[in-house]
Formats: sequence, structure tokens, C-alpha cells
Amino acid sequence: MAACLQQWRRVAFKPEDIFLTTGAFSAIAVKLNAILDPGDEVIFISPPWFFYEAMILAAQGVPVRVKVGADFDLDLGVIDAAFPPPTRAIIVNSPNNSTGRIYPHDTLNSLGLLLESAQKVTGGMIWPL
Repeated sequence: MAACLQQWRRVAFKPEDIFLTTGAFSAIAVKLNAILDPGDEVIFISPPWFFYEAMILAAQGVPVRVKVGADFDLDLGVIDAAFPPPTRAIIVNSPNNSTGRIYPHDTLNSLGLLLESAQKVTGGMIWPL
């Protein structure tokens, strides 16, 4: 898998960088447990998949619920306001599990720029999940 990803993405993946799971639930749980320290905040989009909050709590994180806009699109202003430390991750599901909304490329690109900006302010990585 590491060799395939190296060739496909041209990134120096090592076998120890790869975690295979049986589905998204397991993948999110592994990631949260790998990156969170107790008390780290994780932003999740609301309405959410019902288990995000429990998964964050199980990894000793602090869930931060951010509601979508009236059109079910990401409210980037509200997300930006939620970024101050100790934010460690943001869970963005597209298509959104409960609404079916597929976030447009421009919205996700703008979210990426917000993440880059927030990381410069906090001095730490904010992981998109």
C-alpha cells in the first residue's frame, strides 16, 4: 500500500504511515485517538452523523458543534470563529451524512485556506477528517 501511494501521490509514505480499517467509523476512531491530547477540541458539522460526538469524547477530546447555514452549506464564518486553540481537528463529511449535501469545490477550497490561516495563528496542525 505504501509503495502504491508513493507512486500515485509522489509522497514518501512508509508502511508505518498506513492504517487499514474496515470502514470510516474505524478510520475516524483511529485518527482521533492518534492525534488528540486530552482536552483538544474537535469541530464537527451539525447536523452530524449521530456518533461523532461520542467518538470525540471517547478519544478524550472536546466536541465543538458548528451548525451549517440555512442552505445546508458550510458556514465558513462560524467555523473560522471556532478555530482558536485548542482546536486540533475538524470533521467534514461530504456528502454530509445526515443532509446529503455535497459541499462545492470552492467551499472546500475556502475551508482549506481557513485551516492554513488558523494553523499559522495556533502554531499547530489542525487535522481535517
